[in-house]
Amino acid sequence: MEALESGIAANEKEVNPIKRISLNLVLTENILRNVETHMDKDHKYLGEVMTTIRYHKEYLPPFIAKWVFFKKCHELETCRLYSTPAKFQAHCEEELSKVHEFFDKNRRFCQIYYGEDVELYRLLFLEEEPHEILEFPIPFPFKGINNGCLKASYLLAYEQYGTLLKQELSLDRISSKITEEKPPKTNATATDWVELGLALHATVVFPSCTQEAIMDRIRRLSGMPLEHWEQLGANVRKRKSGLEFLDRLKANLAARNKEIEDEGRARRRPNAG
Repeated sequence: MEALESGIAANEKEVNPIKRISLNLVLTENILRNVETHMDKDHKYLGEVMTTIRYHKEYLPPFIAKWVFFKKCHELETCRLYSTPAKFQAHCEEELSKVHEFFDKNRRFCQIYYGEDVELYRLLFLEEEPHEILEFPIPFPFKGINNGCLKASYLLAYEQYGTLLKQELSLDRISSKITEEKPPKTNATATDWVELGLALHATVVFPSCTQEAIMDRIRRLSGMPLEHWEQLGANVRKRKSGLEFLDRLKANLAARNKEIEDEGRARRRPNAG
């Protein structure tokens, strides 16, 4: 899992969300192949009851869950890119409904999975083959994989995916309120807004949001199309003058705070610029 997490972190440098998620899918599939190879070698040990349970409950599900999660993220970003805002919101609501349906249907399984009853684990994680396939068939024919392992994988994936969907819908509602009115006049340039968006993503202000999702909200807030934000972002990283907009924000806020401290209050409005 450490190799997977480090690979995902390295892929964060890719600014194109579709490409970044595709890289994560390839990475996850390669690691799953390695897991399958190790299982082939260690399969003789799966005759031990507790070893088998640990394989199916603790070892395999986190890897498969990442694969399922990235499949769902790829769908989500493709919908964002090629659908209207209204259709994208409807897609998020439909997907969140599917997540709720899964947890509602498998409520008892979730309770057992997070419980500590070994006898119930035996019932869930010792079957040899799965009797049902959920939304995505697992990409590799793992030996001994069963319904318990399959459901545990989806449980972990949908926990993460459900959080992402709620974040998307929350931000959509906020941004829709902003865009109901004409965006106010701004003294910031397109490059300034992109710099702010990159900073929000790098600081993980919105943990469940991709860089593209944050830029979409910045686009709505600023009233600017920001069609070539990736190029503007590259310009921000290359310029020798550093982070001009963030430095200006920091300096102006410090001056404002000093004004309040010295005079006991602030002017009605700060100076522009």
